[in-house]
Amino acid sequence: MPRAVLILALIAIFLPTAPAGAGEPAISGRLEPTGVSQQRVSKSAIGLLLPVLTATAGKGFLAEISAYVPMTRKAIVVESGTLSLKELLALQPETGLVKLPDGYRLRSPLIIWHGASLRIAKGETLLLDGSQGAFIVNAGTLDINGASVSGLASGAYRPFILTASGASARMSNSSFSSLGFGEEPETAGLAFIGRGLPVAGDVVDVHANRFSHVNGLVLIKASHARIARNSFEDSGRTALALIASADIQIRDNIVIGSLGHGLKLSRGSSSLEITGNILGDNAGHGIFVDTGTVLARIANNSVDSSGKSGIAVRGSACIEILSNLIKTSGVSGVAITDSFAATVARNTLTGNRTGLSLQGQRGEAASLVSENHFRRNQVGIRADGRGDLKLNGNDFSEQWPRLFSGSIVDKTGRYLTAAQAGRGSLFTFASNAEAATVDQAQFSAFALSSCYSKAGG
Repeated sequence: MPRAVLILALIAIFLPTAPAGAGEPAISGRLEPTGVSQQRVSKSAIGLLLPVLTATAGKGFLAEISAYVPMTRKAIVVESGTLSLKELLALQPETGLVKLPDGYRLRSPLIIWHGASLRIAKGETLLLDGSQGAFIVNAGTLDINGASVSGLASGAYRPFILTASGASARMSNSSFSSLGFGEEPETAGLAFIGRGLPVAGDVVDVHANRFSHVNGLVLIKASHARIARNSFEDSGRTALALIASADIQIRDNIVIGSLGHGLKLSRGSSSLEITGNILGDNAGHGIFVDTGTVLARIANNSVDSSGKSGIAVRGSACIEILSNLIKTSGVSGVAITDSFAATVARNTLTGNRTGLSLQGQRGEAASLVSENHFRRNQVGIRADGRGDLKLNGNDFSEQWPRLFSGSIVDKTGRYLTAAQAGRGSLFTFASNAEAATVDQAQFSAFALSSCYSKAGG
């Protein structure tokens, strides 16, 4: 789909209308009762607070921040109560948050402590000033609804928003722009760190937002989250990434023009629903399933003009690729490498260099390719002969110039003869090489067991 058409569709759909006890920061704001809890605001050096709040973050997180923001920099700390930007300004009138004619400017880091809440409401605009080391770390509740949040860069540094483990975040009907820096996932732009337990999900609900020039939205060890009906334009790296996350829904999003992948699932993520998304003109893979991902259903997506493959699967298991439209990929429409128990069914693969590529499959769980429509790919299916490949009811009537390549090319005649003779629709390419070994240490043990049960292994 042409980029201009995707953007028009996007605009039409997505119009964004420290704790008590030792080490507690000294209180410098007023105390105001709010019925249930008092509004309390203080200031403290980020070097005292961040190591506590982000203990589950990656090892490089604090180093990446400290390269641009001194650990002695004072942050505004929302300690308790539920505050609006107006109330926060009233409690900290001297520094940190400034009222502008068209909104607010944050001129220091902002931390939302455990049990506290910040609400950015409909029509409000917040500018995070990178020249002052601004960012937001949420350890309580952050609710952004109908607002606009943007970053102001300072050299290589751009502000970011991070929700820490045990916190909640709701972002809806809002716009986010010019956020994120560096290489660490926590500073991607908008990031969420979960508890890492699939039975103890934190509240992460991100829907109907517009993200423009945000490096990425990243979920790390999250569970039971919903990312729906958002638009992502011109992300500085992968637009949307899941790392070691489980029970996540990603549906009805539009992802255009990412400098990395459109969507990446990795590091043992499991039980994922990727449905109804539109991805176009992304420099990497449209959807990249990597490193121990298991039990992912990728269905009814449209993936157009990916720089690499439309949907790429590597080192993963029990991945279902169903009823997708995958067009004009730079490499393959679907590429599956070093994986097992993959199902590729009812997809339309058209105008790709290779429609479907299968490399390094395991032998005990055959790959099933059924009822797909192959149209005008340079090659229909390429396979290396490792692991059984079962074809069932695929439509190759518009596939030219080549049907098969790789180790199965010499079986083209047998396949065509069987198809023309009408001897059933199921055709098996038996493996003619030693089946590949997939590193099972990278998988979640629980999810892998479920995968084996599903695959009959």
